[in-house]
Amino acid sequence: MGYVYGYPNNNLAEGYVKCPLTGRTDVRKYKTGKTKNYNRRLKDEFDETRAEFLPNAKDIMLLKTDADEDGTKAENRIKDILKEFAKKEGVETLSTFAEKNSKKEIVYLTNAQWDKLWNKLKSYKSLKLEKEPLKDDWKPKNIGKEITDELFNNLSNYSENKFILGHNLKSAQQNKIHIRVNNIVESQLPLTDLLKKGKTNLLWKNKNIGEHERDGKLDANYRPHADLEYDLDHNYISIHPPICGD
Repeated sequence: MGYVYGYPNNNLAEGYVKCPLTGRTDVRKYKTGKTKNYNRRLKDEFDETRAEFLPNAKDIMLLKTDADEDGTKAENRIKDILKEFAKKEGVETLSTFAEKNSKKEIVYLTNAQWDKLWNKLKSYKSLKLEKEPLKDDWKPKNIGKEITDELFNNLSNYSENKFILGHNLKSAQQNKIHIRVNNIVESQLPLTDLLKKGKTNLLWKNKNIGEHERDGKLDANYRPHADLEYDLDHNYISIHPPICGD
């Protein structure tokens, strides 16, 4: 199961913007994408764009798809629909990257095009789309803390869950966190075989798993619970089957 999503990337109350590709002045900026974990992905993206605009929950389109595990098929269909829109406008594309070398692609659409995009997407029955409702006051959570708190309180409930690699591996490699993450994931052990409860925090049962080494030595600031919370929150590592919206 995966998700596709979309949301305005500029404040709707401030009116329209000019599309740098078509010259139209009746468009708004939008972001679309796919994910296995919408809470974490949107949190990452909102953190990146917070200075510009943080969309309200009611303005976020979020669809669950059972066509594949990460929303790729639905995202490809979104791209096809956007290409159709661009062709009608006489341009190659209606999207551009927000910043140089950024992976966040922004698409410029009219209100009618935005509505048509999602209505047309929903018409493809093979995608098995279902709208995922968000409460009016929904905001991305500190998912790492929520998960580690849940594990600390109810660890015995997760004997069938395992750690898997997260999607933010490039960042993890830059600070060598990937060493401990790979060490955890490659164990292929369920959470109950890897973790145990201390007095106030989670601990690793095997000290050779979950360690954070620097220059071949154990990090002096080694904190099992805090490190795991950090890795989960930054999507260096994830859990399958997911828990707490992970």
